[in-house]
Amino acid sequence: MAALGVVIGLGLGVALARVMEDLLFGVVALEPWLFAAVASALAAAALAASLLPARHATKVDPAMALRST
Repeated sequence: MAALGVVIGLGLGVALARVMEDLLFGVVALEPWLFAAVASALAAAALAASLLPARHATKVDPAMALRST
């Protein structure tokens, strides 16, 4: 889900960068390293946010989890 969000965000970011580049004089809005850095940071944040709950879920006994519901 996070990868899909990064891909959609990159597409929208490129489209909006081109619009801004046309509106502002002398501004280069399409910096590939910047798009890569932002996409990497968002992917790392999504990984970090999902790592702790996934690690916690692997430590729960399946039989106990089924009995508690």
